[in-house]
Amino acid sequence: MEKLKLVVAAWILYLVCVQIAPLQAQPVEPWQVVSVEMSNDGRYLAVKHEASIWKDSSTYADSGIWLYDLRNLLSPPLYLREADRFFTRMVFSPNNGYLAVGGFYRLTVFEVSNGAVVLDRPHSATPKRSDFRRIFFSPDSKYLMSFSYVHSDENEVSIWDIEAGERVHTIPVQQNQAHIGQLWLSPDWRQFINWSYISSETETIYDFKIEHGVGQERGKIATSASSTGVREVGAAFSADSVFFALATWDGKVQVYETDSWTLMNEIELHQTPCGEGGVSLAFAHQRTWLAAECGWEVLLTVWDFERNEVVFRDEKYRFSEVQFTSDDAYLIANRNENISDKYALAVWRIEEGFELTLYPGNSPRVHPNSELMAVIGHDSRIWIWNIQQNKLLVILPAPHQ
Repeated sequence: MEKLKLVVAAWILYLVCVQIAPLQAQPVEPWQVVSVEMSNDGRYLAVKHEASIWKDSSTYADSGIWLYDLRNLLSPPLYLREADRFFTRMVFSPNNGYLAVGGFYRLTVFEVSNGAVVLDRPHSATPKRSDFRRIFFSPDSKYLMSFSYVHSDENEVSIWDIEAGERVHTIPVQQNQAHIGQLWLSPDWRQFINWSYISSETETIYDFKIEHGVGQERGKIATSASSTGVREVGAAFSADSVFFALATWDGKVQVYETDSWTLMNEIELHQTPCGEGGVSLAFAHQRTWLAAECGWEVLLTVWDFERNEVVFRDEKYRFSEVQFTSDDAYLIANRNENISDKYALAVWRIEEGFELTLYPGNSPRVHPNSELMAVIGHDSRIWIWNIQQNKLLVILPAPHQ
């Protein structure tokens, strides 16, 4: 609480003394923030911004990755590198020491404290041409998994030793499932799912160890195919890797216990196939709850999979990026609608009977204290809210090199 008071006090001082980001919407600049990530301790924000002017075929004339220190907003953000023209993924390590930036052409890992580069690899660094738009850290922050987003029948998962700068494992995989192709390792990096060919009726789970890679078979889960051959349209592990959820084409959502890979429960949540819309799944952290939303239906469901009870439903809007805060006090999601009033972010206060508050902006990133929330505002700046008080605290100034 004391740290939180200091952070808020610094923001207020920043606004009063510097007066470069008053608490109101700013005129839209030629550049815009397109993605944001928050470190696990809530101290840092990584921001990608870009302009509409091309420098060459791969980068914008004014684009970059910047790092804000939320405990020291009186200092300007740290510039890290140019941003790729295509989708860029930014991920903080669990120990908050590294920031990995992956794109179509390049993978870079920075030290958060000073911006020093500890790993930098072009897409030609792997024998089989790949990109780095799917990246995930190991729990000990020593390794990084990268996986290409290119939809092809054959692909590779690469495991990188960050300090050594070497690829220590190469795992051949099949990418037939567009919506879940990025989900291979459990969060604890102890289990590997080898998504199979479309014709297979099961998916196989294997043991995984950094020292040896993929090991012995651990279990199997059954699948069900549609007339087009598509089976799974969504999947997720719980943060502690204890549970695994699978959404199928025919509208079912199943939850497995991963110690034995036995089916705990299943529910038919969607009346129509989600198909290419996909299903977003998110586990609660301290409850046996699973949030699920279908890309094609106006339906968001929170299901208690232990009791097999639906505890909440919203059938007003389409949603995406569903998430629970770390203490399960709030459920948060983007509204996928053509919204003229800009209030595109839904925040439900769970203990108040899922009381709904709408916020302007999108791409929410929530502090671990479940109080501060950073979003991309409708003016393309970063807005930071106190969601407990429903108060806008600060609009971050534009980064400039």
